[in-house]
Amino acid sequence: MQIIPVGTLRHALSLLKPVATNKSPLPACQYILVGEGRAMANNLDVAVALEVPEANSWPRCFPRAALDFLERVPGNSLASIEMVDGNVEVSVGGQRAAFKAPPAEDFPPFPSAEAEHDAVMDGDALVRALRAVAPFAATEQARPVLTAICLTLGDSPRVAAADGFRLGWEDLPGHLPGDGNLLIPTGAINVLAHFWKAAGGGVAPPEASELGSLSLIKRFIRLGWKGRLLRLNFGDVTMVAQLVEGTFPNYGQLIPKVFRSHVSFLAED
Repeated sequence: MQIIPVGTLRHALSLLKPVATNKSPLPACQYILVGEGRAMANNLDVAVALEVPEANSWPRCFPRAALDFLERVPGNSLASIEMVDGNVEVSVGGQRAAFKAPPAEDFPPFPSAEAEHDAVMDGDALVRALRAVAPFAATEQARPVLTAICLTLGDSPRVAAADGFRLGWEDLPGHLPGDGNLLIPTGAINVLAHFWKAAGGGVAPPEASELGSLSLIKRFIRLGWKGRLLRLNFGDVTMVAQLVEGTFPNYGQLIPKVFRSHVSFLAED
């Protein structure tokens, strides 16, 4: 039997619910795995793990429907979790609910966090820029690379998106080791924005002093990438996304170097 505060379990399931989807070909991806100090969701395109120290027993799968039950019981109560005849049973006080759930062994393993390159960036700037250019990405799958956001590596990192008719880009502060581009799916951008807003927290840049890091800790994201996998760490969140394969168009040659006319407006107007 596992004992965990209702508020803790409810918070973890609520955060991970958007990742657990019924669109995956693997049925277990519809569930959220909780146990061994963390809660995880994995739809095979994006995997997210939250550190949950209170969930320190054997892992169990929870359906998204369990959140409906947990929202109706006091958050300061303790929930008792056990497996009975292939169902996960949640008991809070005198209330009990049972849900069909696969065994933990059916849940897809969390992708390896091994990385060939590693960097720390201003998370607020990165998430804001990714969200700003995302509407310019294509929504049709005719050219998969255009459905992704292009993150250019090097001394002048930049994010860009294009659909064949429109192009949006924004430069980023900092440095990303390596060369070439990382093609991040727009679905992963939506997940990142969700957790950056809801989960909070961050990592301190490696060059920050112990005192200086206290003022910066909520602003930074650690990135690591290798092959088709991109890992992002901030706060209690570890996120791994499958990158899109292919070559993004050389959009730099499409940007005029000189404009004949310029006009400025007040943004609110």
